[in-house]
Parts: sequence; C-alpha cells; structure tokens
Amino acid sequence: GLSITQSVSPAGLFGVLQKDAVITELNVEGTVSPSGDSESVGGIVGENYGSVENCRFSGVVIGSSSVGGIAGRNSGTLTGCTASGAVRGTQYTGGIAGQNSGTLLRCENATAVNTTVSEADIAEADLENLENTFYRILKREEITENAVTSDTGGVAGYSTGAIQSCTNTGSVGYPLSLIHI
Repeated sequence: GLSITQSVSPAGLFGVLQKDAVITELNVEGTVSPSGDSESVGGIVGENYGSVENCRFSGVVIGSSSVGGIAGRNSGTLTGCTASGAVRGTQYTGGIAGQNSGTLLRCENATAVNTTVSEADIAEADLENLENTFYRILKREEITENAVTSDTGGVAGYSTGAIQSCTNTGSVGYPLSLIHI
C-alpha cells in the first residue's frame, strides 16, 4: 500500500493534479501522514485542479490543514469517488475533500473524520476491519481537551463549491464535544 510520511506539501499519491489531467478507476490503500506543515493532504491527490473519477481510497490520511480522504484541496471535479478508513486534521478536514471550491458529485464517504483516535491506535488497527475497530478504540479513548479543530465535515470540511448527490456514512467528531465513556 501507499505510505507517505516524509515532509511534503501538498501530499497524496499525486501532489498536484493539473487542470486538464484525469485520474480514473484508481484504487489506493495506505497511509498519507506527512511530517512538516502538512497542508493540502489527500489520499489520492493533495491539490486537485483536474478530474478524479470513480476512484477509491481506503486507509488513513492525517495532516494539519486541508485534509481529505480523496483530495486535500479540490478546485476541480471529484466524481463517483469513495473513501473509507480515517481522516484527521485541525482545519478544513473532510471525508472526501478538506476544502472544496470545485465540484463533488456522487461521492461517498465512510471514513471517520476527526474522531478521537490516536495515530498509534490507527497504526495497530487492521485496515480491512477499520470500521469495526473504531468502536473498540473509541470506548477506551482518553479525551484530551487541548485539541481544537475547525471546519470538519463528512463529505467536505469547508466548501464554497458544489456538492451534489454525495453520501456520508462515516462518523464525524470534534474531540471537545465527546463524552467520557
């Protein structure tokens, strides 16, 4: 699977997808968790100006700002894309796109976005059974009150663009609002 941990920004299987570029029918599994400023971090593309069609990401995406399961920052078009696993960031964090000024069409998010799961928990979780593992992890999670997140969403963290016919089945959390179990 894909593993990006070095200091790189934008980060993804593709850092930047240019305006006329098209990625289609791509399945990616792995971890995108760059060190450094980690802005514009996506499972498939860091910054998208082109078209990403019928692609699937399964795994973990962790960054600081503009973090998404498919694209960190989308100014192009994401069509028929699905994401599962976990996405975590501090600002502009979404299951499909962290920041969207383009178009999200028929995309499905099943990632857990900014739920209180540590990187160590994610690393030890079997990616195949990640959704089943979340309940167990959340049940024993210690909630810290210094983590402040903003602009978190199931499909997009922050959008000034179009979102049409998209679905979210993933859990979306803000650490400060969760209750001790």
